[in-house]
Amino acid sequence: MFIPIPDNISPILKEIGTISYSKGHRAYLVGGPARDLILKRKLKDIDIMVEGNAIGVAEEYARHHNMRVKVHPEFLTAKVKGRKFIIDFASARKETYPTPGSLPIVEPGNFEEDMRRRDFTINAMAISITPDNFGELIDIVEGLNDLNKGVLRVMHEKSFQDDPTRILRGIRFSARFGFTFEDKTLEYLRRNIDYLKVVSRERILRELEFISKEGIEGIRVLTKHHIHSVLNLCTVEDKILNKIIEFSEKTGINPEKSLLASLLMCTDDFPLTSHMRKNINLIKSLGTFDIIKVARIDEDYLPLVYAYIENSEEVVKFFTVRERISPEISGGEMKKLGISPGPEMGKILEEIMVLRWQGRIKTKDDEIKFIKGRLNA
Repeated sequence: MFIPIPDNISPILKEIGTISYSKGHRAYLVGGPARDLILKRKLKDIDIMVEGNAIGVAEEYARHHNMRVKVHPEFLTAKVKGRKFIIDFASARKETYPTPGSLPIVEPGNFEEDMRRRDFTINAMAISITPDNFGELIDIVEGLNDLNKGVLRVMHEKSFQDDPTRILRGIRFSARFGFTFEDKTLEYLRRNIDYLKVVSRERILRELEFISKEGIEGIRVLTKHHIHSVLNLCTVEDKILNKIIEFSEKTGINPEKSLLASLLMCTDDFPLTSHMRKNINLIKSLGTFDIIKVARIDEDYLPLVYAYIENSEEVVKFFTVRERISPEISGGEMKKLGISPGPEMGKILEEIMVLRWQGRIKTKDDEIKFIKGRLNA
């Protein structure tokens, strides 16, 4: 079976395949990009597997196009950032896991070993880019059959023990494609779900970020399989998820960060950036709408504020008028009026914002009159 290769990537793949073949290696488009090409989805990146020295192929391709190549010899991989795609090159390899949840030990392998080390059958298909059979699908694990059926199937029963984050990747694919776990795979998931506890919180957080990119369905599938409980995450009710999306659709704000934060509101277990921690703490401190606190919350988290507080229409109003309630007077102008930089200046600016929100201050002149009146009081 041959897979049609779109015109926008065909020349790239043909060139890489030719370079590889000239070195005595066969090369393939693999993983998610191969899956998405079969599904006729637009590719974001390109993953190449070479039966041989992938780093040498990447370096020659980069040299032809005057591109920089980033090499990771310990993983037998290289990355080239092109004008349209990021291209990942990897030598065919096999992996062993010393302990559950640990990073794998990587060794050179053959085509079959490389395919069978992967997470799900739908990601273990390869499309040849070698000149003599360009576009041919190589499917040794019946991934196409699973893709057509819409099921997620692991390679072996210890797959989730080797790498528990495969559970979270499965959640992501289930949400994105509407796929379900094959019966045995679901059994393995339930049996091995506690292995997620041995994975570093950094790696878990990264997977949760990817799940949040799949929208509310990602959170729903996570909850459906009770993974949120194992990871000590919040149970996010549908009414919260729906309100996040409702506000996002009203305002055009991307809901990803609010969806992720909705999972993290009830835990301190994760190594969040100070930026995200600040926003979550502010939202948690809101009993009702507070203009001063809401004004300190970054735009990306306003959908969660809308979902979190009772008088949520105030958040819509804030989003609409937020530029008009920002004080116009500068710090330098306030200093000339006799206000020293520091907490007092900040307090006055907040008071001006509240008065603008209430409609009692409308212009810069009003702000100056308020400050003068405050100083003379």
